[in-house]
Amino acid sequence: MNMIRQTSGQNASSGAPDESWIDGIIDTLLSARNKKPGTPVEISVQDATALCNQSREVLLSQPMLLELGAPIKICG
Repeated sequence: MNMIRQTSGQNASSGAPDESWIDGIIDTLLSARNKKPGTPVEISVQDATALCNQSREVLLSQPMLLELGAPIKICG
């Protein structure tokens, strides 16, 4: 099992997300890719919370409306 730093995922000096921390979380989650579905992946509550908070910030920074040129076909 990969061990991940038990931090909030923030750089103390800049307050920005630490990319190596995020990469570690992603690597840990992807390690279960080839295992049986439903296999638990162990990450700390602090890491999960920090990842959710950072994901929320990214999603909220995205525009709610996409301006697309006509004509457009929507399938699905």
